[in-house]
Amino acid sequence: MKKLLTIILISFLLSTLAFAGNVKVLDISAKHYFHVDDNGSNDLDVTGDFTIEAWVKCNDFTGRLCDRSGVMRIYPTSNSIRFDLDGGGSISTGTVSTGVWNHIAVSRSGTTTRIFLNGEEKASANFALTASTVPFYVCGDGGYFPTAWDAQIDEFRFSDIARYTSNFSPSTSDPAFSSDANTILLYNFDVDTDLPPANSSSYSFTHTNDGIVQGDYAAPTDLPLPITLSSFTANAVNGTVELDWETATETNNANFVIYRNAEGIATIAGAGTTTEPQYYSYVDNTVVPGVTYTYVLADVDYANEETRYEGDAVTVTTNDEMVANGFEVGAAYPNPFNPMTLIPLELARDAKVTATLYDLNGREIRRILNSTLSAGAHTIHIDGSNMTTGLYLVQILVDDILHVQKISLMK
Repeated sequence: MKKLLTIILISFLLSTLAFAGNVKVLDISAKHYFHVDDNGSNDLDVTGDFTIEAWVKCNDFTGRLCDRSGVMRIYPTSNSIRFDLDGGGSISTGTVSTGVWNHIAVSRSGTTTRIFLNGEEKASANFALTASTVPFYVCGDGGYFPTAWDAQIDEFRFSDIARYTSNFSPSTSDPAFSSDANTILLYNFDVDTDLPPANSSSYSFTHTNDGIVQGDYAAPTDLPLPITLSSFTANAVNGTVELDWETATETNNANFVIYRNAEGIATIAGAGTTTEPQYYSYVDNTVVPGVTYTYVLADVDYANEETRYEGDAVTVTTNDEMVANGFEVGAAYPNPFNPMTLIPLELARDAKVTATLYDLNGREIRRILNSTLSAGAHTIHIDGSNMTTGLYLVQILVDDILHVQKISLMK
């Protein structure tokens, strides 16, 4: 019983949904691309060490992530992301999940080129690359494929070093990519007027775009939510409220928080990242019979970013089990109190009554009453003389029917 009554109250600030620190991403919905013309210093050289990386959300597998024309290209195909050396073979990530953000990286060290999916090396090969000064196409079609690429892209970075030679752990909660001495191209896409977006590195190039317009920069509300919520329901059962919910997918979901009338009352562990349906339930034993409550579900990722699903809020009126069974517990008065408060109790018949005082962490403070009372009116006395200022919970168990209410001691 004590475990069921334990309440974890957590105060979270409602934070704006963001992806990897950015407020916008590039949403490729047509045959749009931009390309960069190499400068006189040949800074886009790919014959030595380099890394090309980006966060990508694919909904289909037609188009390009980038294309060093005449040398190599990175593009989605057959449910994977592939790196091709022009005339020299290819390596692939294998299956890439659709509809979720994936970190894609191609990193070359010496003669070895590796391809990573979400930080895990998927393939490697020895490629002999040939220098070229033709344009470097970034994001979109590039004029090669006949149909559009349905994808969103964020944080495209080209570096002149091998940033990744072993497995690593990228997260959408990580800070946005920043420029350093080895960053040649960097596009975070959180732009308002740059079409195409400005290179955030210190290198100077000429670049142009084909058809990219302001509407191609997706706002945060366009980004995928950490969970796909299939259902969220509330049912009054035997003086409690039973909450049930199902998710279709979850991404970096550390835990859920349940809000009751805008107050956090519980936290439940999430499933992390999964594409399998997950089922959850929680029983709220701290409701007052006959009162209406509104519940909102929130999820919190591993960076403590919270998303509340206000649109899926549920409202329920609890069963007045006490009244239905001839028992009635009144509200404590006065409340707040100092140092004494009273809780009226009306019994239609003799009953075993237990009253226990808890703090908000579910720790028992003391047993107030434990006896069989006769039918009629009674008063439960709570003396706070030896208690500290704060909020407390009073559990009253009449036979097998539970009642809980909150009291506030103010000295």
